Amino acid sequence: MGRDKLSLPIAEGSHVTVLDHVTDTAAQVADRVWLLGPSSTDGRRFSRDLRVSVAGELVSGQSAGLGIQVIADKRPYQGPLAALANGWEQVLACLSRPDWVWVLAGDLPGVQVEVLCTLAEVLQTAGPMVDGVLALREGRWQPLLGCYRFSAGKAFAKTHGDGEQHLSAALERLTLRMVDGLALGWPDWWLRPVHTLEDYQEWLQQKDQDLR
Repeated sequence: MGRDKLSLPIAEGSHVTVLDHVTDTAAQVADRVWLLGPSSTDGRRFSRDLRVSVAGELVSGQSAGLGIQVIADKRPYQGPLAALANGWEQVLACLSRPDWVWVLAGDLPGVQVEVLCTLAEVLQTAGPMVDGVLALREGRWQPLLGCYRFSAGKAFAKTHGDGEQHLSAALERLTLRMVDGLALGWPDWWLRPVHTLEDYQEWLQQKDQDLR
């Protein structure tokens, strides 16, 4: 993209960034929010929008006081499977075991509380044999927009430990359910990640058209 996409504004003239929006949305439903970055100090790359203290607590105008913690990815730039395996390990070391965990990519500028609540509700009613519930967009699973039982972390760790690099290999070890956002009437911009500048511009257009 040529710049840090997490620092992009979610609307023209807005001071709220993509990262602000994702963390704020997560903080409305989760007891704790963890931001996994390339290293404990690399969190400072968000310094245009966020202030990270020496202790690692993340603070911003939108997210201040919401208990957002930066943790280091010990195996950076190896893809989402390595990141999830590492992140799960660190959260387990710091917290008592939660019932479930939402997993959110940082580049979801339109994600809504309704999406996260629906994923959790489906997981709760699905029974203990279901390991996770993922959003479905354009017929594709979105493993980085999902709600997982905490025990699912074993599959990420085991798959990565076996030398696999692709997240899909870990998902094959899990029993998953899907939530089709289109069928529920969710606007596409709620679920759409932004990977390129063109993605971002199209996302802004989708959002603006829908909100008119």
